[in-house]
Amino acid sequence: MEESTITENRQNNASLNPYATLQPTNYTTGVQNVDNMTQAGNQILQNSMNAQNTAIQRGVDTNVAELQRQRDLQAQETEKQNRAFYQQYQKQVNPYGATQEALAGQGLAHSGIAETTKTNIYNTYQRSLTDNLNNLKNVQAQYDSQMAQVRANGDIALAQNLSNMYLQQLEQIRNAYSMAQAQKQFEWQQAVSDRDYNYQVSRDAISDQRYQQEFEYQKERDRVADEQWQKQYNLSASSKSSSGGGSSGRRSSGRSSGGSSSSSTNGLLINPYGTNALSGGVWSALKNFGR
Repeated sequence: MEESTITENRQNNASLNPYATLQPTNYTTGVQNVDNMTQAGNQILQNSMNAQNTAIQRGVDTNVAELQRQRDLQAQETEKQNRAFYQQYQKQVNPYGATQEALAGQGLAHSGIAETTKTNIYNTYQRSLTDNLNNLKNVQAQYDSQMAQVRANGDIALAQNLSNMYLQQLEQIRNAYSMAQAQKQFEWQQAVSDRDYNYQVSRDAISDQRYQQEFEYQKERDRVADEQWQKQYNLSASSKSSSGGGSSGRRSSGRSSGGSSSSSTNGLLINPYGTNALSGGVWSALKNFGR
């Protein structure tokens, strides 16, 4: 695979672009604390992928640079060999060289044999150059193929890294919405609990208010009953005081006529408001008064 093909593939396929990076997906769930956490996690994924991409690209660059160095060394070696072939050729065709002197010593310096020999030497030199250059092209093609393979492997690694990051982000999105739903469910349950609690507090307040009203009503009735009792008591005391010392005989006479007449004469047990108008303690005291 030639270098131009690899470059074209990179340009045409964004997923194989070594400079492609994961673009964060701006997703929100409406739950602020969950969104903050997932956005922070998304940034971590971004940083992680960028770091991995950088490491992959550095590995690709290092391997390609090494292959290029070896390719250049091979070209230099071929050039060195070609210079050696040329020097050898010059020695063989040099009129003062060993080959030409040998031909001259045999009287063949200007003969057809000498020309044929020169032609053969030249052809040998050209074949050596051609073979050497062809070998260099083959070696360079192998290096080019290896560099292309390294780049392709790097592109695949980058694409796989990008794919993995997208999968992780999708999983993160699912987790975010799960957490958001759980948070909303918790908030709903808390709202229901608060509503029920407030309702109960309200009902308790109403009950307390009713109890307080009944208590105040009963307290007022007791006060009225106590006032009536006090009035009756004062009237009775005033009546006793005005009757003087002879009253004891009349009380005795009145008491002998029957217990009921004593109670009605004193007036202390008469309850004009009914039995419910006085508290139990006050009514009991009235019944026992004068006994």
